[in-house]
Amino acid sequence: MDLARIARHPAHPGIMRVMLRLWRDYLGPRWDYWPVKAAVSYALPGKTGNLYRFDGWQKAGACKPWAGGGTWSKPSKANAMADGIKSVFVYEYPSITTS
Repeated sequence: MDLARIARHPAHPGIMRVMLRLWRDYLGPRWDYWPVKAAVSYALPGKTGNLYRFDGWQKAGACKPWAGGGTWSKPSKANAMADGIKSVFVYEYPSITTS
């Protein structure tokens, strides 16, 4: 899931929370290629991640800035924000047991 790129725009400051909930509660559980056990996203550098924590996501760690290595892509603009380190958040879906 890369909703951070899709839903984050200054003209629509509240849409990110809506998109995260839509994915978490509706789209993720309906993924039919394999069972979804968790959703993963990240808070941009310099952000606290409260948007995720308030909705039941858990901080899983940090992601260092992209260092390159390919000739087809450019460094992320997020590298220039704050310290460039993004916080990774995970929402684990409850286990479904059948009897």
